[in-house]
Formats: sequence, structure tokens, C-alpha cells
Amino acid sequence: MTSSPTTFYSASAGSGKTYTLARDYLTLLFQSQFNNHYRKILAVTFTNKAVAEMKERVLEHLYNFGKQPVPESSIGIFDHIKKVTGLSDDQLTKRATTIHQRLLHDYSAFDIVTIDAFNHRILRTFAKDIDLPAGFEVELDTDSLINKAIQNLLARAGNDKKLTKKLVDFSLSKIDNNKSWDVAFDLMQISSLIKNENHYEYLKALEQKSSEDFEKLAQNLKLKNRGLKTHLKELAIGLIGKVKTTRIRT
Repeated sequence: MTSSPTTFYSASAGSGKTYTLARDYLTLLFQSQFNNHYRKILAVTFTNKAVAEMKERVLEHLYNFGKQPVPESSIGIFDHIKKVTGLSDDQLTKRATTIHQRLLHDYSAFDIVTIDAFNHRILRTFAKDIDLPAGFEVELDTDSLINKAIQNLLARAGNDKKLTKKLVDFSLSKIDNNKSWDVAFDLMQISSLIKNENHYEYLKALEQKSSEDFEKLAQNLKLKNRGLKTHLKELAIGLIGKVKTTRIRT
């Protein structure tokens, strides 16, 4: 039994990971002599968004391969597959059309899934062996988990001086705006961003920020806010002056 070497791609956001992975997936498809080789390929990724994007790219390229001439967005992968497999333009075009049609009619076998979905599939397969009910469901009560994390955070108030000061300042700012001093509700609303996978990249970028960075940002926003208020007042005063002048002339 032989095993293929593992290939690692180290890449940052926006560097073309999806393009490269779609290219490698398609290359595996065409390296096989069977048109349903997608049934033998499993691609695992992190998020539902990534799954949808990968499937969309693969289907888009297969569709484009069936066109003459091949669109510019797919010609790079088309040429790569020709070089690896030795297929001619005509052979690759015909196979792409066949594979595309089969894949659409056999979509449930198109195995690009999230890690969660893959693990769930394994658990369901061996449910009897690990004494799980046949119809078990995986459920994550994120609201309860987040609420517990917030309560643990608030429990540190009084012991952590920095945290205590920030919570007190936050409460006072809420009172100044005629809102309830209780910060738990606001923290719960903000933390809901964590549940949406589309916010992951933005939240990840905040990991390197210190509390001082956020304090500077808050100060800058306050200064800009004051400047805007002053500017609006000046505009309003000028407008009122023009209105009065117009009335006098009338």
C-alpha cells in the first residue's frame, strides 16, 4: 500500500489559497481514468463559507473547461491539468463536461465538508459502538456559553484593577447617555459577533491589539466626535444667519 506525500501550503489571507486548492482538487479528478473519481476525494475545511466557495470554484472551472476558448479565469488551471495529465485540449474539454454533469446529478457525493460535519459523520457511523442513540443530534448552546464567560469576566471585577476601571468607565459612560449602568447586556450583544463565522478574520486581527490601543482609539473617536459637533454647530449658526438675513430683505 502506497501513500501520497503530504503537501503543505503556508499562505496569508488573499494570497490565492482557494485557487490553489481548487486546482489540486481538479487535478486529482482528471488524473483518474474514472469520471466519478470525486467519490474518492475528501476535502475538509473550517467554515461553511469556505465549503461553499470551494464547491463553487470547482464547478465553475469544470463548466469553463467545457467552453472553447476556455475563459481567462480558468485557463491557468486548464493548462496545469494538461501538463500533469498529458490530456489534449479536446480530451480535457470532453471529460470536464462529463464530470461536471455527473457531479451535478450526484451532488451528495461531492465531499467538500467542514471539520464539524466530517466528525459528525464519523460519530453517526459508530454511534452504536459508543452507545449513542441512533438519532442523536449535536447542539451547541452558544448563548449559554457566552453568558457564562461574561459572568466569569464580571466576577473578576474588584480583583483586576485594569478590568475594574474599564468596567466602571463603561458603566459611567452608559449613565451619561441615559442608559442602564448594567454592562452585561452590552457585552452579550457585542459577543454575538463571535457566533458569526464571517466576523472571524476581523476578530482575529484584534488579537494583537492591547488595551492601550483601544484606549487610544476611544480618545481619537471622542476628539473626532467633538470636532464634528463643533463643525455642525458652526454650519447651523451660519444657516440660521442666512435665513434671518433673507427674512429681513423680504
